[in-house]
Amino acid sequence: MSLSKPMPKFRLYLLISAAQAKATNASVTNALLCKLGTLDPRKVEGKIVACLLGETARVDKGLACLQAGVAGMILCNDYADRNSLSADVHYLPAIQVAYEDGVEIFDYIKSTERTRPAPLMASFSSVGPNTITPEILKEPLHDNVWHIYVLPHVPGVVGLLKTLHPDWSPAVIRSSIMTSARTRDNSFHPMEDSSHFEATPFEYGARHIQPNHAMDPGFVYDLTFRTYVAHVRQPSTVSISIEPMTLKFEKIGEEMSFQVTLKSKAVGEPRGYAFGSLTWSDGHHYARSPIVVAAAT
Repeated sequence: MSLSKPMPKFRLYLLISAAQAKATNASVTNALLCKLGTLDPRKVEGKIVACLLGETARVDKGLACLQAGVAGMILCNDYADRNSLSADVHYLPAIQVAYEDGVEIFDYIKSTERTRPAPLMASFSSVGPNTITPEILKEPLHDNVWHIYVLPHVPGVVGLLKTLHPDWSPAVIRSSIMTSARTRDNSFHPMEDSSHFEATPFEYGARHIQPNHAMDPGFVYDLTFRTYVAHVRQPSTVSISIEPMTLKFEKIGEEMSFQVTLKSKAVGEPRGYAFGSLTWSDGHHYARSPIVVAAAT
């Protein structure tokens, strides 16, 4: 039970042990028990944390998690309590599990500590821009570790979306897949190429597809009335301005336009490519588009 709102559907959270999130001045034992002040907010913010029962009140453990910014708590029984479960009213979304279930949870967390980053761009994946037509930056989508597997995966996602939304046009489906894609790997770091350098839109195109997010992309194709705000990641050598910065949709099927202006900030003659991105968000949906700027030649 919880006094807080339920956690959003269709959203994934990182799961860590409270021991992994101990504050600098706290012991591993006290952190695992989720005592007040023992968790580092930088390590637990927005994550689900597994705490061990014992020594302090169950509700106090939830309070310690809430104060550190934890999204949800799993309270695992110790051996002494085994299968004893209590109906507590917690400060945040929380669940209590029996001893054996807790052991499996901690074992799972331990087994994932050395997970390799994924997805990773394959060495044989083609790299943009197109040598004949430089305006074609890269094949639009990337999926899985091996680039060639995009061929069966994308049509599968298209079929899924068409089944869920029979009224969607091919253009809507394509946009929903591309703008809901991501550039972060499973460790929430930027995706890398085969040499373990940070990948760019020339490697991953419109990013790594996320079918669950594509089912409800928001922005232009959302079925509710929302206000979207522009968020721009600017390259160091280029200034990017958006006009207007806010798009307010007030009726179904409404279309709006915006203007993107690019200005060089480089001293002297600009060279090479610069990378940035534009994201429209209503606080729940994120419609992302990569921006690649080439210096005039």
